[in-house]
Amino acid sequence: MPSMAQQILPPNGVFLFPIIWRQDPTSSLLKTIILTATLVGLVFATFVTTIIVEFSGLDSNWDADHGITSVAVTGEKYNRLHWLLEIMFRMIEETMGVPSEVAHKVLGITVGFYVALIIGDCMLAGGGAPKNGRRQEVWPRHWDVDNTTCYEEMFSEPSRLGRLVRRPGNTLSNFLYLYCAFCILLSVLQMIVNPVVENIFIVADGLFGIMLLILSIASTTWHGSNAVNSHYIDLWSMDCCIVFLSIRYIGLGFVYLFIQVLGANAIAAKFVSGWMCAGIYTCVIFLQGRMYYGCWKKRWLHGHCPFSTRARLSNRSDIFGKGHIPISIAAACIFIGLPFFALVLPLTVQYFLVGSTGSIFALNATQLSFVIGWSYRIFERFALDGCIPMNFICRQSPSIMRTVGAALLSPTTVLHFSTGITLLMAYIHARSVEQYAF
Repeated sequence: MPSMAQQILPPNGVFLFPIIWRQDPTSSLLKTIILTATLVGLVFATFVTTIIVEFSGLDSNWDADHGITSVAVTGEKYNRLHWLLEIMFRMIEETMGVPSEVAHKVLGITVGFYVALIIGDCMLAGGGAPKNGRRQEVWPRHWDVDNTTCYEEMFSEPSRLGRLVRRPGNTLSNFLYLYCAFCILLSVLQMIVNPVVENIFIVADGLFGIMLLILSIASTTWHGSNAVNSHYIDLWSMDCCIVFLSIRYIGLGFVYLFIQVLGANAIAAKFVSGWMCAGIYTCVIFLQGRMYYGCWKKRWLHGHCPFSTRARLSNRSDIFGKGHIPISIAAACIFIGLPFFALVLPLTVQYFLVGSTGSIFALNATQLSFVIGWSYRIFERFALDGCIPMNFICRQSPSIMRTVGAALLSPTTVLHFSTGITLLMAYIHARSVEQYAF
């Protein structure tokens, strides 16, 4: 077998997992155990709501107690999508204090913003036509938008050079991040002006809302233009958003420990835990920002993608400036199994401290969207590659149908849409658990 430095990798679109398996020197038995455990973890994450309701003995009445039932919103005038939206608006009102009608209008404003991008893309389409042998670019060229090396090594959606929205699916699917940011920031503002629900983590939640807002803007810019500098901001804000709810659950756990174990005053415990959560999250934002600023100064993402599976298989990766780290089955399975690992801390706090599942509807939506979106995303080009529907679409001749098909089937499109649901529903679920606790 060729050495890692001599490994000749297949072209884009080919599934890379078999190559990782062959290159990993770990015994086949151990690799099989790791892979099997990962798949079992994903199955558990998918059906976790049913499992904890049936076998945990936790209180699971939050939805009924707050009027979040199918009877409350069903009727002949509701189709299934309308029903789901009405449930979502009701849950936003019950947990965040943002009235349903306001949440409805905010969704319209958010969608309107991205519709405006589509209209702008159509109006400016002629500006990207070749002129004097050179393609005219809608985006400022000093943003380094001609540098597509890293982007094309990471994502499989075909690029439309010279357009306002170069990759429609990867760009427009960010709308749920923006909507989630608006809802959380409105909730924080509501708490300041006229509190209707308690929130001991209001400062941390405000920071989370700001990071989500930054993520939506940076990700839209990155995928719309592939302006390289926006990629660093995109990854920084994404990391900070991913880790927030775990920090929030740590804060909730400390409230219980302060009250139940140390016998602290409830008001004092909430105050300390709230500011502790905000302090930890501020440190995370700062440290992640400093790391990505250092990467930007080194032009870490200005060339080939340094952390892709292909880079790690071909001995040319650079993982956050630490040099080459070969990829193994264990590392790949940790990435694949993220929906399971993300469950551990929230379930620990719920089971051992709070004693409630919180909103079953929100938890179910969180896990289903996360598992589905993440499982499809692992077939993106920079990860394991080999997305069969995307490969089929990309083989077609350029056309409007191919553009639409690629936009809908892009692994990153699916990830953005599904994890937008995940973040919103996970936040709603966290607030429901908190309401039961206090």
